[in-house]
Amino acid sequence: MTESRFLVYLRKIVLITTFGAFCYTIFVISACWPSLHESHQLLTVQWCRNDDSDVYYADSISRHGIYVYLERASGKVMVREMNTPLNRPFQPYRYIYTQIAHADNIRLALTKWGSIVCLQGNQAIIGSSGYVFSWGA
Repeated sequence: MTESRFLVYLRKIVLITTFGAFCYTIFVISACWPSLHESHQLLTVQWCRNDDSDVYYADSISRHGIYVYLERASGKVMVREMNTPLNRPFQPYRYIYTQIAHADNIRLALTKWGSIVCLQGNQAIIGSSGYVFSWGA
């Protein structure tokens, strides 16, 4: 009789502890979400084709991803490159980060850096500022 009573209390303790841990997890996520959610603001994304005309399969896998985002805490406008290497097709994607400007206002950053136009010769114009971004060799 005492053993079954012990199991009942143990189940209640486990249930209460699990429920408390779940509530605490929800509380921590809700308390930290605004600072995590607004730490970066994506301004624009564009995929451009690499100029690798000497490789016969370049049209199918030769792409270069350009992401422009604003770090809200520091005001840095950053470019993140995502490169798919043609010389080593089994190598995973590489990410390269470059700071291109500083902007305190999100609306100013959107108007000045909010578009990407791909050019020939592994280059792209970012935003209305006329910043020319180039990659590769």
